[in-house]
Amino acid sequence: MEWMNKELFSAMPDADFFIGENGTMLWGNKNKGGTLILFRMMPSGVLLGKNPVPLQKCKVNQLEDSVVSDTDGVKGILRMKNEKLTFESFETIPDGAVLYPCSEILCKGGFLYGTNAAQDAIHRIIRGCLDAWRDYSAVLSVAVVNETANGIEDSLAMITRIQPDRVLICAPCPAEDSIELGKGACVCMKDGGCMINRNEYENLFLLEKHQQPFVGDTKCSLSRLYLAAKTRKMAAIYFPVDDLWGRIEKVSLFDVEKTQNLLLKYVEKFVII
Repeated sequence: MEWMNKELFSAMPDADFFIGENGTMLWGNKNKGGTLILFRMMPSGVLLGKNPVPLQKCKVNQLEDSVVSDTDGVKGILRMKNEKLTFESFETIPDGAVLYPCSEILCKGGFLYGTNAAQDAIHRIIRGCLDAWRDYSAVLSVAVVNETANGIEDSLAMITRIQPDRVLICAPCPAEDSIELGKGACVCMKDGGCMINRNEYENLFLLEKHQQPFVGDTKCSLSRLYLAAKTRKMAAIYFPVDDLWGRIEKVSLFDVEKTQNLLLKYVEKFVII
């Protein structure tokens, strides 16, 4: 599947596709201020060169025999030769292109399974929220950023462009000992060196019953976003993913539903039309 389904946004009025060749998208208020909902996408993929380079935290063996494509269609297949990842192309592709595994997502027993299942989960969350947010377009910005190929720079650019009064980040996180699938959304308390504003953290916990406190370790990325936003009204919601960036990711539909509900309730309570 491609990293982002543009049809989700193209159905909305005044959607833009404007920052970076990786397809960062923005809907809603394009003026400065207001509230920014920032979806941080982090799909598995490869950067083409003499030898394809796995992006994010993908391991070479997790991409072996994967059919890969960009948003225009299937481009080739990744093979292992002499313990190195190689690319067999179906057509001419320049070095520096970014390709993502093509994977069918299996939905079974209340879970999503597949390569980049976390991205499918974000698609579902966006689809469930955008229609309800139509009336907020003058004061609400919704951005979807692909951080796999360009790191955090496009997220920083989006925050700098909007200069929001309030920021809410939504992204996947690895399911670990303290974070379980099927227990609801994960509300961030601290990530790396960044302490989330206590009021924002508590506000989120009051909105939705099924939640888990989350302490992350993304080094300095969230801290950089916090500094760029120049507002204390910044919070982050994550949903857990088993084997994140692995060959078969697993996501709970219950967690997807609760994350979506939390986003909807947050906008309803704190974004004033």
